[in-house]
Amino acid sequence: MADVVTREDVLARWVYSELSSLESGNRYVGVDDLREKESQNVPYHELEPQERALLLRKWHEVRGAEIFTAALDGVTHFQVEDWTKARLGSAYILPHFHEWLGAEYAVGETTFKDWIEAGPPPGELEPRNRSIKRESNDPRGN
Repeated sequence: MADVVTREDVLARWVYSELSSLESGNRYVGVDDLREKESQNVPYHELEPQERALLLRKWHEVRGAEIFTAALDGVTHFQVEDWTKARLGSAYILPHFHEWLGAEYAVGETTFKDWIEAGPPPGELEPRNRSIKRESNDPRGN
């Protein structure tokens, strides 16, 4: 039988995985010690219970009012499974992520593979992510 993980543990792990994210990491304040542990590759399971509880509180502060709350409504546990690239690609995206797609992509029928392969709409990387675009286009890294 596959491992079962609580919703709370999944949400805390989510935050831990985002602490060093260029896009989302700065949204989590008051977790410098945990950010340092994550940067040193300290495994989540080695964190103290109070550290995990702090991560869960931070999920509710940062992500709790967003689209994920509705998507996770009623979910209390997750079953840990190995997924292949094909299985992940066949999963459907949340309706929120359609805002980056053209009209040809139907809500409720668009897979993760479709979403990834669609690429950003014109102008999506400007100006908000200008530094990302510049880094990817400048071979000198300037």
